[in-house]
Amino acid sequence: GYKYLKTLNRPVTPVYGFDRDDSLWPGFREIIHSFGEGFCFRILEEDVDDAENTWARILEQIKQLEIEMGSVDLLIDLRDIRLREKGELKEKIIDFLSLKPISHKFRTISLAGSSALKTVTEVDEQGWSDIKRNELYLWIELQYELGDTIEIIFGDYGVIHPDFSEVRPISIDKINAKIRYTHGKSIRYFRGHRLSIAPGFGQYFDLADKILNSGIFKGKDFSFGDDNIFNRAYRVGKSGNLGSWVQYDM
Repeated sequence: GYKYLKTLNRPVTPVYGFDRDDSLWPGFREIIHSFGEGFCFRILEEDVDDAENTWARILEQIKQLEIEMGSVDLLIDLRDIRLREKGELKEKIIDFLSLKPISHKFRTISLAGSSALKTVTEVDEQGWSDIKRNELYLWIELQYELGDTIEIIFGDYGVIHPDFSEVRPISIDKINAKIRYTHGKSIRYFRGHRLSIAPGFGQYFDLADKILNSGIFKGKDFSFGDDNIFNRAYRVGKSGNLGSWVQYDM
């Protein structure tokens, strides 16, 4: 994958984690140096729990990969945390970071998680529901507690669930029309019904109209997505498909 990206001449920071195939680590040395954009370790919750061993592996891989500490990023990726206890996760991360070697200054440390729904079954048909962005609250509380000692960069999965590719229905009969719209510290889900039922993708016109009249619409000039929602609400252009609405929602 990285070798293919290299042919596109795009600036890319290679990312890899300890949950992957260990036999591939040696090959990353050439890839990292060919891009010249540093390297990012992807740290999962099980790595956080095994803090001492994880830090030892990070330092060993930095040595083996022959990269400078100042060009190394750490991404702590907690994945699906919508129903998780923030206090427990916060303490885990603080304990993990407390074992970081003081003399080692990483380029960045980021925290990512997601509260996006896997499916919209818990949202009423033709209704809407606000889903609290647990990852945002966690990041705010964590950064407040850490103060000026460590700067943590916020990350999320946008409106997509971390396991999206594993649960996506094969048949369109099981897919619901929906628009996901960020509202403060929540994602508001506007749900239609199954796309196999008329008017099918034509539902997106009505869903866009609901957003315009919901009181939370930011205006057509706020973003690319808002402009497309505005146009669909006024029946300008086509209704869009699954791919285009993931793009607009994001």
